[in-house]
Amino acid sequence: MGYGQQPKRCSNAEMASFVRRAEPFNNAKGSCYGRLLGAIYVVFSYGEHFPIYIQDELGRWWGNMDKYSTTTTRHQRCANPVARWRYDDASGRRVEDPSAPRLVDTDTMREIVRAGGVGAAATRKLERAIEKAA
Repeated sequence: MGYGQQPKRCSNAEMASFVRRAEPFNNAKGSCYGRLLGAIYVVFSYGEHFPIYIQDELGRWWGNMDKYSTTTTRHQRCANPVARWRYDDASGRRVEDPSAPRLVDTDTMREIVRAGGVGAAATRKLERAIEKAA
C-alpha cells in the first residue's frame, strides 16, 4: 500500500481472494482486515489481539486454531487462503492440501506478529529457553 492509499473494502465472500494475494483490505464492517506488516501479511478479526491468518516471510500460511466468537469463526472461514481438503484426481479421494495453513494457537500467532516473522519468533523462543537453562 502506497502512502495515503486506503485498503480496499470487500464483502466477507470476497475476503479469501484478497488474502490469497496478500492484499490489504477491510471487510464491509471493518471488523476483519488484512495488512502487510514488514515481511509478513496478517489478517485480523476484531483488532490486533486476534490474528486469524499469517503469511510468513517464506510464503507459508499459518492459521489460528482457537475460537473467539461466532463472527470471528465466520471470518476464519471466509478469509481462509487455502482449503484444508482437496479432491485428488488420481485416487478419487479427499486429501489434505499440504499448502493449507498450519494451525497454531493465538499466543503463537501473536508472537509471530510481534517478532515480524516465524524465523524471528523461533529465534526469540530459543533465546528465552537458553537464558532459562543458564
